[in-house]
Amino acid sequence: MYAIFERTAWLDWVRCFAVFCIVFCHATETVYQLNLEGWNQAGNISRYVRTVCFTVGRLGVPLFLFLSGYLLLSRHKCGNLKEIIDFIKTKWVPLFACYEIWVIIYNLFLYMCYGKDINILTLFRELALMQLPPFAHLWYMPMILGIYLFLPFISFVREMLGDRVLLTIFVFSLFSNVLGRYFLLDLSFLGSCYVTYVLWGGVFKFIIEPGFERRRNLYVTISTILFSISFVYVVLKQMHLYEAGVVFNVWYNEPGLIMGALMLPSLFISFCKKNNKITKEISIAGFAIYLMHNLFLVTVCKYVAPFPLPRLFTTLLLCGASLILSFLMYKLIKVFNLKRLTYLLFLSK
Repeated sequence: MYAIFERTAWLDWVRCFAVFCIVFCHATETVYQLNLEGWNQAGNISRYVRTVCFTVGRLGVPLFLFLSGYLLLSRHKCGNLKEIIDFIKTKWVPLFACYEIWVIIYNLFLYMCYGKDINILTLFRELALMQLPPFAHLWYMPMILGIYLFLPFISFVREMLGDRVLLTIFVFSLFSNVLGRYFLLDLSFLGSCYVTYVLWGGVFKFIIEPGFERRRNLYVTISTILFSISFVYVVLKQMHLYEAGVVFNVWYNEPGLIMGALMLPSLFISFCKKNNKITKEISIAGFAIYLMHNLFLVTVCKYVAPFPLPRLFTTLLLCGASLILSFLMYKLIKVFNLKRLTYLLFLSK
């Protein structure tokens, strides 16, 4: 979605890692039974492996949202009503059209490959954002469409009051999503955890990154410690609850996951300074891979399932195959140089 701008190495690495995490998460969900029955049947090592894999996978969406805030809040400033309307026309409308197309594609895929009938009323509700589409990963699209309606107004406030207001809003949003559940105050107006991730992108770009070099060692030390603590905490919390007979597969509003995910950008900007052709190409194709990967995931799984392979190996195989096939399909479509089609399908030029 951002290929028209000069590329920044560490941002490409963030996007590549985010894409991997999302596909890895869905591969993990496909291979492992993430319920009490699957937990009780698994051995101790398998329980640790599946929980760690799933938790790693959950880091993808926060990073994508971080990138949205980092890039959009700096590149598309909205200082007046005209610029707000332009943002909605040039960013929100194409994203909505892309979503509509993929809802239809996934319904046709299920009809042609699995014989699932297309219910016109259900399809209408999916297209009208009243019901989730048949593939679970598309939940992200209505959420990001909501974020895209929110961003120009945040940008407007920042243009009026300065960068520091972004930090103020972020702090209150973070408080709401990490500690708000423990108070009787209704803090829902501060937004969901997704808003927190997006705001962190803006805060990182305007407030933290300019002085990052001077404080690199401090940021890296704090980020590494907090990420490690948060990640271990989230893994152990899931395992503890499963042992107690409670199904808990971490979601993006878990305070431990929020704190851990917020620490990752500092590590990427510190250690991923050089780009290469592979990361650049995968980064450019990142949104396309997200949109397509489940088509290949379920297809490859159908042929891999009969073989008694170790589950971790199967997870990695499905993840790798889905990533590669999605990337190759994207490149194949690009070969035909149908720019309008490529933009409608992937928002890529």
